[in-house]
Amino acid sequence: TLPVNQDDDDDVNEFEDDERTLMAFVQLTFGGTINRQLRDIVTWITAEDMLLYYLQTFREIFFKKPDATNPSTTIRTEEERLKTRGLAEKKFMDNIPDVIVNLFGQHNSKLGAEQ
Repeated sequence: TLPVNQDDDDDVNEFEDDERTLMAFVQLTFGGTINRQLRDIVTWITAEDMLLYYLQTFREIFFKKPDATNPSTTIRTEEERLKTRGLAEKKFMDNIPDVIVNLFGQHNSKLGAEQ
């Protein structure tokens, strides 16, 4: 027979205790079980009013009519586009995130950002 490892039983008991504590916290905080909260959220997200809101927002974003007061409807020249692109690339190169620099080094980060 294999020896029984007491540490495994302790780990399981600790997990069960943590699970019970989490469940109690959720019930006290949100006033019910996790399953009920999930059902309520899904019901709210899929309610008729919310679906109508999603459709209206989608339509406004993707099918909006051109407006003379909207500056994004002005047509830019190729020179303006290249100038904007150059400025954006310069800003990006000047502000490479520190996390990337720390992971890959300054030289490799600049090479990757240029690509």
